[in-house]
Amino acid sequence: MADAYWSLALPFQANRDHEFCNPFISGFERVRRLPRWFVKDDEGDPLIDRSKEFVRMLELNKVPVVYRFYPGGFHGIELENKTAALAFFHDVKNFIYITQAAED
Repeated sequence: MADAYWSLALPFQANRDHEFCNPFISGFERVRRLPRWFVKDDEGDPLIDRSKEFVRMLELNKVPVVYRFYPGGFHGIELENKTAALAFFHDVKNFIYITQAAED
């Protein structure tokens, strides 16, 4: 299913190594423009392996990253589950605060 969605989102005949899907394809200079990355996923999301690989690549290349992999759940759980939404909101809020504090 994910491949079908990517085929709709990417330019004609592009694959998942296109810069829209894979931020590393153009090198790490674009990735390093952000002071820090936040990656969130749920263990029940079929794309979690890709998220974990993304975090691993960031860490290997010494790019600052904060990540949360929630147990259970599924893609978009925050839209249906208030507890999941509040946990995600709390993590994003803290991420913004630590990013701002690091810039000051």
